[in-house]
Amino acid sequence: MDALQAPLTPPPPEVPPVVISSKFSALPYVVLGVVLVALIATGAIMWIKRPTKPSPQPQLAQVIPPSPTPEALFLKLTSPTSGEQAVDGEIIVSGQTLPNTTVLVYTESDQTSVESDSSGLFETTITLGKGSNALTVTAFGDNGDESSQSIDVVYDSQNQ
Repeated sequence: MDALQAPLTPPPPEVPPVVISSKFSALPYVVLGVVLVALIATGAIMWIKRPTKPSPQPQLAQVIPPSPTPEALFLKLTSPTSGEQAVDGEIIVSGQTLPNTTVLVYTESDQTSVESDSSGLFETTITLGKGSNALTVTAFGDNGDESSQSIDVVYDSQNQ
């Protein structure tokens, strides 16, 4: 028997190709899984790298007491009075102003200065010239303010 005469065997039956049903597709599930993994990874990274700010502490208000308003400089002359006559060559000058204030007392012939005490009271003696004397009393404040009063006093040497 030669090759051409060999018995014929029937060809193997044809197997139909395997076809996956189009009803079921894995693609949407794969996409959903990738999205979930990306969200979880992003959340984990943000949790790890979150800013570590200290919680704000309540601030205590600092109360600043108001600074005392400086008193206005004043001068009150209590002695002598205008027109007063002195019987000797000296007269006591007294009055009140702000505490620890320099007070200058002067006439044409004499001058003196005194500092008021802690109550603002001052007293000094000044020498008068014969006849009418213009007596000026000036208080000088720390900030450069001045307050003055002038009166006339008479020294009558004949009434001694």
